[in-house]
Amino acid sequence: MFLAFFLCAAAPSKINPSRGPSQARKDYSAVQSLVRKSLNSEIANENPGEIDLFFLGVALYGDQDVFMRETLYAHNLFEDRYHDLYGSGKKSFGLSLVNNVKTANRYLFATKENIAEILKFLGKKMGQEDILFIYFTSHGSRSHKLSMTLPRQFRNNLDSEEIRTMLDDADIPWRMLIVSACFSGGFIPGLESPKTLVATAADPNHSSFGCTDTRNFTYYGEALFKRQLNEGTGLLDSLYRMPPIIKVMEDEQGYKNSNPQMVIGNDFLQHWQKYQDDLRQRLTYRQEEAPKTPPKRGW
Repeated sequence: MFLAFFLCAAAPSKINPSRGPSQARKDYSAVQSLVRKSLNSEIANENPGEIDLFFLGVALYGDQDVFMRETLYAHNLFEDRYHDLYGSGKKSFGLSLVNNVKTANRYLFATKENIAEILKFLGKKMGQEDILFIYFTSHGSRSHKLSMTLPRQFRNNLDSEEIRTMLDDADIPWRMLIVSACFSGGFIPGLESPKTLVATAADPNHSSFGCTDTRNFTYYGEALFKRQLNEGTGLLDSLYRMPPIIKVMEDEQGYKNSNPQMVIGNDFLQHWQKYQDDLRQRLTYRQEEAPKTPPKRGW
């Protein structure tokens, strides 16, 4: 009955069926512990005096692979753009939590406890001027909750108040929060602030589309990551350009429009411009230091 309240309007979805109560619940605690222990050596510290952009992907729904696929695509895209720019050597500014048994030996599960823990971990790595870009992807309900599930492990949900509390507790002031789910516009009132950008795949009353296992992306993830960021469009510009791209995708299938939303805090836009200026200075410096090496393009 729990899942009946979480909707994603699309072509018939191949949700992985339960294999029955007789199948034993597998214990992932040992392998997850190893993943947790490796994080400190993998994630870079801030660059003092510069504004850094950190990435956190959160694939919440473990019954379908599409949420894992688009989250890891976004993570890899982020790494490609920023790894060299930030001068972090082999360390990273990106991290993902994924509810999928296929990646249990590489990524922590996206439980409430793990999300809170990882946000506090990132808060210690980040400076007060750094920006955290979080991409949540899952099924959403009309009561504006995200489904958080892993077959035969746990079933839960996550709302905007919980997300905001976790971010406040982690002392991360500058936030770029993306929620890709049905009815996700209902998350905006609980997440918006002067230092926050919130973008959602739908308004509070409509479904979003593309969450089937025959796809590598939801419609929102495809429009953002594959069609724009992968082609070199900047992150903020991509978010501005999302609604008409998604409208065309939906109109082609005869779907009722999801109406993606975005709210930008009064202070965020000015801070983002400072980040962009800082990024341009890094690009210029690296071009001067190694003119024969094409620089990475930032978001």
